[in-house]
Amino acid sequence: MLQKVSDYAQQLYKMHVPNSEIEETSRIFEVLPETASQLSDPTVPLENRLAIIDSIFPTEVRDILKVLCQNGLLSSWMDIADEYRRVSEEESTKLSVRLRYVTKPEEEQLKRIRTFVYNKYHTRNIEMRLEEDASLGGGFILEVGNDQYDWSTKGRRQQFLDEVMSKRLGGSSQDIVSILQSSVDDFDLKAEKKEIGFVSSVGDGIVVINGLDHAMYGEVVVFDNGVRGMVQNIERNRIGVILFGEEEGIVEGSRAVRTNKMAGIPVGDAFLGRVVDALGNPIDGEGEIVTRDYRPIEQPAPGIIDRKTVNVPLQTGILAIDSMFPIGRGQRELIIGDRQTGKTSIAMDTILNQKGKNCLCIYVAIGQKESTIAALVENLKKHDAMSYTCVLAATAADPAPIQYIAPYAATSLAEYFMYEGKDVLIVYDDLSKHAVAYRALSLLLGRAPGREAYPGDVFYLHSRLLERSCRLSDELGGGSITALPIIETQDGDVSAYIPTNVISITDGQIFLESNLFFSRGSVLRSM
Repeated sequence: MLQKVSDYAQQLYKMHVPNSEIEETSRIFEVLPETASQLSDPTVPLENRLAIIDSIFPTEVRDILKVLCQNGLLSSWMDIADEYRRVSEEESTKLSVRLRYVTKPEEEQLKRIRTFVYNKYHTRNIEMRLEEDASLGGGFILEVGNDQYDWSTKGRRQQFLDEVMSKRLGGSSQDIVSILQSSVDDFDLKAEKKEIGFVSSVGDGIVVINGLDHAMYGEVVVFDNGVRGMVQNIERNRIGVILFGEEEGIVEGSRAVRTNKMAGIPVGDAFLGRVVDALGNPIDGEGEIVTRDYRPIEQPAPGIIDRKTVNVPLQTGILAIDSMFPIGRGQRELIIGDRQTGKTSIAMDTILNQKGKNCLCIYVAIGQKESTIAALVENLKKHDAMSYTCVLAATAADPAPIQYIAPYAATSLAEYFMYEGKDVLIVYDDLSKHAVAYRALSLLLGRAPGREAYPGDVFYLHSRLLERSCRLSDELGGGSITALPIIETQDGDVSAYIPTNVISITDGQIFLESNLFFSRGSVLRSM
């Protein structure tokens, strides 16, 4: 019976019967149920029933109705109409299929590919394009709509490299030769389905992509030229991606592939004593950093149950601060003031004072000159402080996306040490430039500007960052992250947008007043 319903629906579609005629016929059966009963009644002469069909129903469906009437199947009309709608919708949607190859496939291979597409997507209405692509090395890549199936030599090589990298970052204690051997033994070649999208515009470190309907916020996508980006904006029919590399080679029509992996940074003890960028790559010329762990740059802050009371002091080495308003391990203390009032000096003195006190330090430079960062690193080396310090730098020359992710990446590194039961001091220098970088990204992504042209979620930008600083309970190791965010004010105006935001987020503030600083270098506490 089901086969007959499908056959009649296919016949209606091949006869090009308009959908409006199908709908009208269904309405007649609904409005005139006595007509349906009369047509299905075998005691009524067939000639009379056929005459009723000719007098009431649309011309295009009369032949099918007469056949159903003769075969006693007129009661199946509603099922046939539903099947017709399904077939019509399926066939009217033309599926775009693109086949990239090194050696042109034979007709028999193309037939099998079409069968594969039909079995996966249940339509024969496909538009297939064949393209030669010598860069694949061998095999072919099949792209169906926004999905990609990779049977190429290039894809196999990338699968193997991903397998090796996952073992290296997965905490394997094997050396690289053993990892390679086990990866070869365990390698299972799969033509996994990957979701792809196509670039519609690119510029200023922002790429707008059509497709990637299932991409997640914060997910990494990879472009044709190997450059990676992070999903930052999700709209109904497109997504906005911030680039972690150069735009060169990314043009309109370039492909982007989902990785199903959140943006993150490698973490480990090897980062101590090193200077790295926001992606964890060393920039100090001292060789590769070998790590086995990986943490997403965006992590939820520990809950109340996971925290412990802040009752252990962290000395800055500055008598005025330590004696009058001490900072606790796990606290968030804001250093705020105009430029050239000693904000970075307080942070540096605090880092230098942690020597021999079982506290690791991370200094995050956001939007600063490379020469300034180099001088700071030399000062740390001079006082033998780099052994327990990592410097993460996103310089003024780096694009806005890199400056935006820098403090989150540094906090992920700090969390690695915290969950190892260690105390960590992290300095964000400074969050004013971080907010400016985020404002640039948001405006380029087309988000509505608000006060001082900042987007509406700029408070959440810093609250979700600083909330990750805390002291963990003994059950989780008792580690802590103490945050010293720095904010630069204009002419002492602490009532501006970003300063008031961060003041309300932090537990206390150290306010450096310009006139007092220039007269006698005093440090005052703002309540």
